[in-house]
Amino acid sequence: MNKDHWNTIYCDRNLSDHVIQMMIDDSYDIVYKKLTKKIRQELENEA
Repeated sequence: MNKDHWNTIYCDRNLSDHVIQMMIDDSYDIVYKKLTKKIRQELENEA
């Protein structure tokens, strides 16, 4: 696995829920954009 875009979050309550959610969304977008068109279409059909 490529760990270039990994985030490390320490649960010491210094990050707001909003910031954590933004980090999750950004990570999801990076992975999603690297999927093949076929897999993206399959995921969209499941939703």
